[in-house]
Amino acid sequence: MRFLLDTHAFIWLLSGGPELSGNARAMTLDPSNELLVSTASLWEMGIKSNQGKLSLAKPFPEFINGGLREHNIALLRIELQHILEFEQLPRHHKDPFDRMIVAQALEENVPVIGRDRMLDEYGVDRRW
Repeated sequence: MRFLLDTHAFIWLLSGGPELSGNARAMTLDPSNELLVSTASLWEMGIKSNQGKLSLAKPFPEFINGGLREHNIALLRIELQHILEFEQLPRHHKDPFDRMIVAQALEENVPVIGRDRMLDEYGVDRRW
């Protein structure tokens, strides 16, 4: 099954910390699942890292590239249909990065692994 990681789930998976729920960890470690991360998440992380608001165990490029390879995570690039879906979303959530993840999840019909309950208001299939 395909899953889209929200930004926090992606960071916690790559960091190996205890923040992921047992269910989320099991889904991310199951080799039969295909894991995706949005380029919106990487963009958000890059901004926060550059501003000193995100501290990572390794330099940003090494953290991202190594994590993608190690966990066999594919990039879900932002396409025109995602932007069109984004524009139509109600404003339940102010964070544009989270709203893009919602738009991509809805357009691609893929569940999101994440703990942000606000995503539920959009009808996203959220797993945690």
